[in-house]
Amino acid sequence: MKEREEADFKATKQVASMVSPYTIMSKKLSVLAIGGLVLLLVGLVVTWLAFGEYHKARLELVIEEQRSDTVYGRFSINIHDQIEVHWIHSVELTPWIEVYQVLDDFGLQLIETRFKSYGAGVPHQLEGTVSNQDGYTVITDLSQKISQFRWIHSHNAEFTLFINGRRIMSPEDLPHFTQMQFYIEKR
Repeated sequence: MKEREEADFKATKQVASMVSPYTIMSKKLSVLAIGGLVLLLVGLVVTWLAFGEYHKARLELVIEEQRSDTVYGRFSINIHDQIEVHWIHSVELTPWIEVYQVLDDFGLQLIETRFKSYGAGVPHQLEGTVSNQDGYTVITDLSQKISQFRWIHSHNAEFTLFINGRRIMSPEDLPHFTQMQFYIEKR
């Protein structure tokens, strides 16, 4: 039995002496390469989840009553889409249009306003570029940001909403003399 143990010991010693430093280094490099591939795959999956279609924000324009949160409409919308708000000014009795753009943080930015006459209720110190187009005073290059748009709805004011030029809400679609609001919601 002792001879057998000595023979096994000698065989193990011979095998150990045959393993060169290059073989050990090669095994270490293989382990590092496999680890690197695993980290690369994890990084790709994380990137896909963070920025890919899987995680793409689904946004809606929500139109609701301010006091009761009764929802009157939900419309699919995207970042950088434009929302146009049209109404008849209550004092001047002329058309007024404001254009808002949907921001990356789901807020709204007033980018253009246009009106037919300049009188009561029209801000007199606006930043931006002023021009005249088709009988309208047009102010562009605005930077006013809001989280929601609020108004008292009146059928007389002919309040109408558009997304990218497509009408989504007419005056009769909402209750008369009601406090309303719209905002962007992530779904």
